[in-house]
Amino acid sequence: MFEAWGRANGFEILSHEECWVLTEAIVGRSVYRLTVRDTVGRRRRGVARCGLRWLGLLPDQIVVRWDDSGSSSQ
Repeated sequence: MFEAWGRANGFEILSHEECWVLTEAIVGRSVYRLTVRDTVGRRRRGVARCGLRWLGLLPDQIVVRWDDSGSSSQ
């Protein structure tokens, strides 16, 4: 899932690890700590949110909130 997203967005996936976050906004979603390398060689870390775990749905869209900018990408 992350490999395809990374290729489509110009990132090399260096690591991803599932983490648990208990807030109403993301209950039931899979949340991961993600480390990537972008097209200019910069390492970026962030939190990636995807899918509805309990419904078994994994949409193509992954939303990432980067640690270094406070912005999101899809």
